[in-house]
Amino acid sequence: MTHAPTCRRWKPLSSWAWCFVAVLLSCSAAVAQDSVIPSRCHIWGPFEVGAWSRVQVDVEVYERGQRLHHVERTVTRVLKRRDEQGYQLDIDTWERLGVALGPRERRTTETGDYPWFVSADRLKDLGEESRSELEWQGETISCQVFEYETVQSGRVISHRDLFHADRFPFFLGRLVVRTPEGEPERIEAREYSRVIESEVPIFLGDRIVSGVLTKTTLDSPERSVVILEELAPEVPGGLVSKRVVERDRDGAIVRREVVSLVDFGDASDWEQNDGESGQLETSRLRGRLFRRWNRADGSDDSRQ
Repeated sequence: MTHAPTCRRWKPLSSWAWCFVAVLLSCSAAVAQDSVIPSRCHIWGPFEVGAWSRVQVDVEVYERGQRLHHVERTVTRVLKRRDEQGYQLDIDTWERLGVALGPRERRTTETGDYPWFVSADRLKDLGEESRSELEWQGETISCQVFEYETVQSGRVISHRDLFHADRFPFFLGRLVVRTPEGEPERIEAREYSRVIESEVPIFLGDRIVSGVLTKTTLDSPERSVVILEELAPEVPGGLVSKRVVERDRDGAIVRREVVSLVDFGDASDWEQNDGESGQLETSRLRGRLFRRWNRADGSDDSRQ
């Protein structure tokens, strides 16, 4: 009845970074049709209409070692529609902003339509390079390799994904390179994601399930970002927790973000909950998320 995750809606990390990540999420992985990649391999694919998740998001922004402001958000996502082509989410955000002039609150709602995967006609024909071996839980597994490109705001975003239909989270590795259109040699940003720990025990309130810990690094001349995520297949949207650390070119932390699962459920749970997200202030699922993160992201938990 309760549990869950989903992450916050994307607010700028830096303009390039979240634009970059938004492309990854909306095009998330490589193929298009169920005959190639089943929708069950998408983070919302296994769930029926009415499934929902709620997370607490805490963001701190720094300048010269001093915290400028702190933002708290409660974000609820509800699966409103699904078909062969994609799915629709209702996203409700309750935001509390702490600034020098005093705290402010606001609530926003939006609806988004998303494809399951990027269309098959964008995939490159890799021939004999369409498969790659990967070490996974002490064994060598054979993954499909998908490559494709998207173009956004004069930038070419090149994707290379490693996919396995039977190993959650299915896309086990991803390399994304961002270059100016017409200048393929000049790399503006590079992003790399991988599973760094499998069979991770994750507490979902009434039971412990097996999930994974992933690490994503985003690098550009101006910023470097490390994103750690705990994912579980039992949760709509997949995400149980997330931690983001952004540094400037000198290595100083300029932004931190922590996303913690508050609750999740199906359509009947949502009705019992009366659909209220903004007023929920407690969580049965917090306090379990920071086990291995310090050594994984290269930072400590001290605040600047």
